[in-house]
Amino acid sequence: MAFTYLLERRKQPLESMNQGDAYEVIFEIHHDDIVDGSPVLTGVVDWQDGVNFYYQQFMDPGEFSAIMACALEAVKAARMMIGERWCQSEPK
Repeated sequence: MAFTYLLERRKQPLESMNQGDAYEVIFEIHHDDIVDGSPVLTGVVDWQDGVNFYYQQFMDPGEFSAIMACALEAVKAARMMIGERWCQSEPK
């Protein structure tokens, strides 16, 4: 059983705030045994450090810990991506 994650950063305009642009990162958790490539779990980490998870497929209760461990790594990586980009953006 091997779980991996994919990350995608998306820009969120902050029209009501004069702080430049913000970003959110979408992540997907995949299992090697799922041949069609469908994610087991997806989630969003937004610029305010909020995290939302969305279950995509039935999970074996025995796999829950491994999936959450992979999700934790994905969230850590997503926060670093947001932080790097946030520090590079210029305030308006």
